[in-house]
Amino acid sequence: MDKTEKQKQAFLAALSQHLGVVTKATEATGIERATHLLWIQQDEWYADQVAKIADKEKAARDLETQAAD
Repeated sequence: MDKTEKQKQAFLAALSQHLGVVTKATEATGIERATHLLWIQQDEWYADQVAKIADKEKAARDLETQAAD
């Protein structure tokens, strides 16, 4: 695995850990938001992983909302 792939994995892990909050993932990894956005545009696999994290976090928020109602 090359350096960029390791960075992508680290960013995805941080993104998941920080509930999909990109700002927190950038702070945790030191990888700039612009780099993250470029990876989304250029790497279909990466974009899919980001979408999965977003979907998972949305589902969790929806469950919390339903439980509060």
